[in-house]
Amino acid sequence: MPRTRNPYPTEYKDRIVALARAGRSVESLAREFEPCAANIMARLSRSRSTMTTARMA
Repeated sequence: MPRTRNPYPTEYKDRIVALARAGRSVESLAREFEPCAANIMARLSRSRSTMTTARMA
């Protein structure tokens, strides 16, 4: 049976996104915090599209 992991808390994911925006590489964040680089990139992309949508309103 595959092992599953509890979802990361929103605050945890937001902190990783903030660090990426501050200039940390996605790869170093993936090594330090454990979500894979692809997940961090997706979260960063979603946060950017949300920010863009909020500015247009």
